[in-house]
Amino acid sequence: MKPGEKRYHNYIFVETQRDRSGDKIHITGNITDGYRYEKVTCGIPELDESFESREFVGAVRISDYPAMEAICRQQPVPMRPQQKWRGGGLTGGWERCKEGGSFFGEGEDVPLLFRCTEWTEDYTMPALQRSGLLQEDINAQS
Repeated sequence: MKPGEKRYHNYIFVETQRDRSGDKIHITGNITDGYRYEKVTCGIPELDESFESREFVGAVRISDYPAMEAICRQQPVPMRPQQKWRGGGLTGGWERCKEGGSFFGEGEDVPLLFRCTEWTEDYTMPALQRSGLLQEDINAQS
């Protein structure tokens, strides 16, 4: 996502009912408080006032749906960023730290901050594509 682009909530929708309703698989929350994984039953996405667009990425067999949902659940969820004052007086500054309050060491990876778009596009969809559970043909469901 490019800086300055408008953000929309991204999620994976799995149509599970004949009326085209189904399950919304996503992370919910915010950067300040942290995120959590969630799977909820919902109506037809296009009928939601916040709906922007939908992209078909594949179908999943009914028998594979629990495995698909497990893959989604296993993807990293952005934790609430922790910050702590480092340095003395006016010369110090706020610095990201670990959940327990200790600072990241030299060469230690500081987790990237990300939101629902990155969770969906950078983590979850690639994992689902690698799994082989997504079918190109909607009639592949059985």
